[in-house]
Amino acid sequence: MIEAFGIGDRSVNVIPTPLNLGIVIQVMIMAALVLVLISNIRVLRDVKGNETSSAFRFVNLAKALGVIGLLAGACLSVLGVILMCNTVASEAGTPNPARLADAISVKLTPLFWGLLTAIFAFTSAGIMEFLIARKIAKR
Repeated sequence: MIEAFGIGDRSVNVIPTPLNLGIVIQVMIMAALVLVLISNIRVLRDVKGNETSSAFRFVNLAKALGVIGLLAGACLSVLGVILMCNTVASEAGTPNPARLADAISVKLTPLFWGLLTAIFAFTSAGIMEFLIARKIAKR
């Protein structure tokens, strides 16, 4: 373990864990989705004629970000569980079931955030598709 600095009798671990890395990735993807949604609304407001292809690019980008967010959460959860199992296997003695259950629930947190990111991405993509269809129907 690398220790950056000590606070009293505790030290701070500076090695990024899959949980921390997963949360950072999901927050970045959510921020990108918000920017995509805002950009698409601006594009739709300024679209004239049959120029909706530029708006559909944002829909596809939102869907891609949703898939990336879900896959990143799943991969980081699997990585976290693998690292946890390696730690448990290297320890001597019988593993504590309560400790294992707690560790697994913590390691599944990136998957939860990945699911939330995917739900937000696909919902925003559906809203964007609805707005594009409504804009086309008004012509």
